[in-house]
Amino acid sequence: MMGDSIDNFHRRSLLRKSVVAGLSVDLIGTTTGSGQRKPDEDQYIVLAGSTDQTARLEHAGYEILHELADGSVLIVQGPAGTVAELQSMVVVTSAVANQSVTVKPTGLGKDNSTEDETSPYKEQWSMEHIRAFDAHDIVTGKGTTIAVIDTGVDHTHPDLKSQLDRDRSRLFRNGTIAAGVDTINLSTKLESVERFVATDVNWHGSHVAGIATAPRNESGIVGVAPDAKLVSLRPFFLEKANDYRLSGNSVDLLIAIDYAAKIGVDVANISLVVTGRNPGSVARRRMFAAFNRVIQYAIEQGTTVVTAMGNQGLNMNEYPGYVLPASNPGTISVAAVDETDTRRDDSNFGDSTTTVAAPGEQILSTVPEELSPQRYSYTSQTSVAAPHVAGLACLVRELNPDIHPRKITQAIQKGAVPLTGDGTTGLGAGRIDARTTIDYLNQ
Repeated sequence: MMGDSIDNFHRRSLLRKSVVAGLSVDLIGTTTGSGQRKPDEDQYIVLAGSTDQTARLEHAGYEILHELADGSVLIVQGPAGTVAELQSMVVVTSAVANQSVTVKPTGLGKDNSTEDETSPYKEQWSMEHIRAFDAHDIVTGKGTTIAVIDTGVDHTHPDLKSQLDRDRSRLFRNGTIAAGVDTINLSTKLESVERFVATDVNWHGSHVAGIATAPRNESGIVGVAPDAKLVSLRPFFLEKANDYRLSGNSVDLLIAIDYAAKIGVDVANISLVVTGRNPGSVARRRMFAAFNRVIQYAIEQGTTVVTAMGNQGLNMNEYPGYVLPASNPGTISVAAVDETDTRRDDSNFGDSTTTVAAPGEQILSTVPEELSPQRYSYTSQTSVAAPHVAGLACLVRELNPDIHPRKITQAIQKGAVPLTGDGTTGLGAGRIDARTTIDYLNQ
């Protein structure tokens, strides 16, 4: 334990805030920045179409940086502006330039806290609502692992450090993969520090991680899978432009998903949405295909991929392929509802994309001390709905270690509570219910 941050939880204020938690990133152009990339070179995502593609690409002057999804997706580096030349090669099904993404980190908002002398567990309305505590009478996620692909996980937080597998956690930056301790920038101090590379440089990833895996340690909060292990995969980093900004790119997202599958995690939670200004463009279709290959590979390796639906308030039946990776088949795509099981106005929806809904309104979870002295805070949107489902997937996997991810999806759908009435359309099978899901599997 660190100081009184947990032990005195009931004697201090809780940070109630109006800020929302969506991590929405926009594909904005070819990458720049540090890492392996040279000033006169670009990185490309290549969908391979032949068994001898690596030799031919290397002969044409491209360096193979990573082979993803059993070699069906290649990350290559070569002369800038040559995507057309790549596309024309007979060994290439399609090629698209790496796309950079920039996220303006949302602050934690104004502290409108009030003294609360009760146990923090009382504040976890969502855990009661999905009957997670009831499910814990049977399963707790023991023996399973969740990868949180996000802004990092606070490795010092008392509700996270015992769950975190630091040895397998990684930072992904411009095609490179880093482990251990290195110099990183923190968003609150805007200065370089020596720190665990996959620690949180925002707060979003820590909040997501707590919802999924916070342990039952009689203080703090409890996650949906409190005995599951946690791997932090951070494809975002802070860089100095005109201001410090949270940046990433599509290559790093793909590498992170592939890495999660290769190390054999049970569940990968992706509480971020990559939107596109022109979903019907050739480049967008090629990017969709690349994500699709990597996600299908992860699923076949036994990794359940859980994604947030995004927070544009759009009906995805009318915008197919608009949000990645939630639009990719095989993912468990999660919309957000409130305590009345009504969809949040800003949650994307549509039965063509949405698998299930989960609580996404004023959810209490863990945040770094550098951003909030209390180390706990409330936030909303589909980003916090998704880890409820990721935790539930771990409960299912504990009950049946050999179950395929598609069967996990079916079980969660079967256990969901069907929703009717205003504000409930387009929410897939309904709102998740952990105990009903477990009981269904135990029949």
